[in-house]
Amino acid sequence: MKTSKRILGIALAVIMIFNVFAVGAFAAFPDDAVVDLIIKADKETYAPGETITLTIATQVIPEVGMMQIGGQYDLAYPSSAVEPVAEFGYQKLDSHGFTPLVAGYVSGNSGISTSEARGIEGVDGADATIRLNVADTGSADAFDAATAAVDLFTFTMKIKDDAAFGTYTIGFNKIGYDECSGYSNDGLDLGGLYGNIGTEYGYSQEYMYDCGTVTFTVGAGKIVFHEKAQHNTKLTTADVATLGFVGNFDKNDIGGFTFVEDSTTTLANVTAVGVTLDIAGVGTQTKTTDAVYLKDGTVYNFRAVLKDLDLTQYGDVNITATYFVTFDKAGVSTTEYSEPVVFTANGIING
Repeated sequence: MKTSKRILGIALAVIMIFNVFAVGAFAAFPDDAVVDLIIKADKETYAPGETITLTIATQVIPEVGMMQIGGQYDLAYPSSAVEPVAEFGYQKLDSHGFTPLVAGYVSGNSGISTSEARGIEGVDGADATIRLNVADTGSADAFDAATAAVDLFTFTMKIKDDAAFGTYTIGFNKIGYDECSGYSNDGLDLGGLYGNIGTEYGYSQEYMYDCGTVTFTVGAGKIVFHEKAQHNTKLTTADVATLGFVGNFDKNDIGGFTFVEDSTTTLANVTAVGVTLDIAGVGTQTKTTDAVYLKDGTVYNFRAVLKDLDLTQYGDVNITATYFVTFDKAGVSTTEYSEPVVFTANGIING
């Protein structure tokens, strides 16, 4: 395909996208444990040097019912890829990005340390421990944790600057709970649920704790980005709109450009660029474009167009846009996606 000097033609393809975030490795509430300990990560993939935000949640059997935010949350992690964001110590929990999500947290009596456990079990590849020592106000701020899982708090760790690309796991250290280094506070002010034998407290469940994990990937990070959303003033009326969605990428992130034989404008290694639009009430549509144009230096923009959107029905509904680039990487077709961005048509038109 021949184009102007600033335009690079590419072949078209229709791409379907599935946007997935890292979630904790837990299924339905376990039938052999009293307390389900859940950990979730805010993303699926991180670049070296990025911050990972972890959410700690819990669910208990109806016989326990009420829980508190407090306890000692005993975790294990791979020190080759992950590190704490600050030093350990008494009253230093807040410096680790600790954010309570339920009532009852007492900052002044909380801290962070390593585990007192004599080993690590149940967390693949982990060789280091971190224990969040969370103080609470007592049963006055207890909450129902039996009806559904409850998010307790978030805290942060850092992907190391020199972390190797790969898949890693962070999770609750089973030995820590076996040896009472880790525990959760119930809502009855009994002093905590210690040990990992549920029957010792009179429960029918064999174990006190089901120790969840979360798995994530360290990779290159996002290489496709949102640039802007706009409308065509000539084709947009009070009833229908034509919208343009502009994304970009750096050609160096895909290994540079290669061209078809005897051409300086038609790309051989890029097979599709565009945007997937999830429009509330309409469904998902993938829009591709045959043009990539220079923005600045080695960064290139591309624009995909949504035509004739009915503004009377869909002017104010959410449109979630995810940009993509499909290219050849060492002989393998690879698709990279942007983070999703949410708009409304009227917001684009009036913004």
